[in-house]
Amino acid sequence: MSYKKDTENKYIEMTKQMLIKLPDFVKDYIISIEYTTTALTRYEYVKDISYFFDYLCDTKDINKVILSELNILTKKDFENYFHYLQYYEKDGRTYTNTPVSIKRKLSALRGFMTYMFEEGLIDVNIITK
Repeated sequence: MSYKKDTENKYIEMTKQMLIKLPDFVKDYIISIEYTTTALTRYEYVKDISYFFDYLCDTKDINKVILSELNILTKKDFENYFHYLQYYEKDGRTYTNTPVSIKRKLSALRGFMTYMFEEGLIDVNIITK
């Protein structure tokens, strides 16, 4: 196998492993973008969505995020999340994100929330407002 194919397979497998820990509707979204994105992009999107759910949940299992919770998010919730991403501490480590990294996370969440809205799983796509 070529290096490119090996790398692609590695990202596919890592994405599958991450999706196990997330609600099924995240997997449905990733499957929906499978033919328009690379394995690396899907992996990064799953990471970004996972980080957001982790931020939302704080203490509960992110697999337990339910659709009704996504329905009550406000623009302020997303603004607070993107502000939080600039500098935060978790599990004894400090994390920072550059504006470019934050924009990619915004792109991942915007695509995810658009999918959820178009599928009728949430009532409003607040992140595009």
